Amino acid sequence: MRIPVVASVLLALASFTAQAATSITIDAKQNCIQNAIVPGPSYGNSAAFQLAPGRYVMSLSTNTMSCTGGNGCLIDTVHVLGGMGNARWGVAVTKQPTVVDVTGGSTVLPLWSFITDDVCADNSGQATLLIQTVN
Repeated sequence: MRIPVVASVLLALASFTAQAATSITIDAKQNCIQNAIVPGPSYGNSAAFQLAPGRYVMSLSTNTMSCTGGNGCLIDTVHVLGGMGNARWGVAVTKQPTVVDVTGGSTVLPLWSFITDDVCADNSGQATLLIQTVN
C-alpha cells in the first residue's frame, strides 16, 4: 500500500515542478542587439515570451555564450524587459537569481530577452534563461 501512495505523491510533485518552471533559450548571435558603440542596424532579434502576472525568479541555468568567437569573452548577462512591474524598463539577469515582478492586469504580458554587444557577428553559444514561479 505504501508504494502506490509514495509513487502517487512523487508523480504529483513532478507534475507541479514541471509547471512551475519555464526556460527560454538565448542565442548569443541571434538574440544579440548591437548597441550604440558601433552604429548601424541591430544584428539579431529579442526572444519574446509571455508571463502571467506574478512574481518570478529568473537566472541563467546554463551559459556558453561568448563574444569574439569563444576566445575568453564570456557574455554573462541577459536583459529582460516588459510587463508592467520591475522589468518594465529592463532587468539584468545573470547566474545569480533575480526577482522579477510582472504586473499589469489579469492577462499574460509580453516580455523580451536579449543580450547586447558592440559586435554581434562574432558571438557564439547559448544560455538558458530559467524562469521559476514564486508562490
